[in-house]
Amino acid sequence: GPVTDTDEAVGGGEEAVAVTAQAGVSVSAWFEAALEAAVPDTGLPPQVVEKRSEGKTLLPDHNVPQRKQEAWRFNNIQTMFAIEPSTPDSSSVSSDALAPYMYAETAGATAVFVDGVFRPELSDLGSVPDNVVFGAVSSVGDRLSETHLGMLDELPEVKGSDHRTNQGAAAFAALNQACFVDSACIYVPDGVQVEQPVEVLFVSTASTSARPTSYPRAIIAMGKDAELSLVQSYATVGGDKHFTNGLTVVAIDENAKLDHFYVQDVAAGATHYDALIANVSSGGEHKFCTTLLGGEQSRLNCDVHLNGDGARAEVVSVLVTDNRQMADFHSSISHHVENTTSFQQQRNILGGRSDVVFRGRIKVDQEAQNTDSEQLCRSLLLTDRAKITVMPSLEIIADQVVCTHGATVADLSADELFYLQSRGLTPELARALLTKGFVREFADRFTCKDALGQLDDKIEKLVKEVRNKANKSKYNTYTSV
Repeated sequence: GPVTDTDEAVGGGEEAVAVTAQAGVSVSAWFEAALEAAVPDTGLPPQVVEKRSEGKTLLPDHNVPQRKQEAWRFNNIQTMFAIEPSTPDSSSVSSDALAPYMYAETAGATAVFVDGVFRPELSDLGSVPDNVVFGAVSSVGDRLSETHLGMLDELPEVKGSDHRTNQGAAAFAALNQACFVDSACIYVPDGVQVEQPVEVLFVSTASTSARPTSYPRAIIAMGKDAELSLVQSYATVGGDKHFTNGLTVVAIDENAKLDHFYVQDVAAGATHYDALIANVSSGGEHKFCTTLLGGEQSRLNCDVHLNGDGARAEVVSVLVTDNRQMADFHSSISHHVENTTSFQQQRNILGGRSDVVFRGRIKVDQEAQNTDSEQLCRSLLLTDRAKITVMPSLEIIADQVVCTHGATVADLSADELFYLQSRGLTPELARALLTKGFVREFADRFTCKDALGQLDDKIEKLVKEVRNKANKSKYNTYTSV
């Protein structure tokens, strides 16, 4: 039946999971069904079984998502939880089905996970240096220290957060901890610089009726002065419907650099939720570039902490939506010490009756003097029924900082379209060229050029569909909070 959330107040403890909706299936019932549909503990790595047990005890302490919560008030809760979760069946996945998502730049350095389970027969790890740990808990767990395995305990917001500014991540994090079956593991030792990019490919099997639910997981640890380029990608095989609840934890030691490219291109009927936590030490750098292209509903929470002098974060995101897609990017960059730098650029391209939410938070603690932070969100609405909600924010306690933020919403320039058409370009080609140019200024930050081609293909398809539909409605919706 339909899912509805409740307007009643929700407390902690057992009451938090026992929320009952006014009609239909409640959100809390969906969480309970997800626990029942989870893969059993039998045959899983002992480290994973231990963490799953801990996750089951955490889940009752956290509120399930509801529209009355600040973090979820612009999301369609009813659609997100409309289909009951089911256990995935990944037995039929073949290497041929994965070929479009395995990039030339990462040949010989690709780890494949299907429904969260590491599949060595589908992976290609022949080019990975011997001194780099790259695989899964099930395959390389014995090469990881207790400190690295302890990263599996880092769950966003489960130890408490401010309900006014949090990302609503706690319940999904606890559910992931209770249900995940394996975890991608990457450890680059001190002083090691990996020349070739590596890829972690998370594949979800889908259905045409039920909603298989999987829990991708990744821990990434960079030693002192280490360097790595990583492509983290998500794809779908099989049908159209599935639910993905992912979690990634990143730890960057002193003077280490991680070039991190995130590509989400799941099926049109999928629901994709993911969260990332990154901790950056002195002199470290985390460059995080993400493209959200697929899914009926998708959401990515990005939480970066600059913990050491000279730490730097770069967050560049591109969201492309069409039809009735809903995409949400929540980010938080926290400057905890002095002399830290952050750079954030968000680009949204909307067609059809799609809906995009951007909520970006820059937080500067009192100790974080001499912080330099820049945040800008620009959105391009290609139809008059698309909707964008933008919420950039600065929270500054320090007094010696340079911080800026801003947001713009617009359509393509009529003058620029006229100029290109006067030079012989068709209207469709002119719009495609300008739309690509809207994000091309960040092309040099994209680690994987093959994945950049996916973005170009998505934009060309979007422009063509917009042209064909020729939406003539007068109702433009611009929402800025």
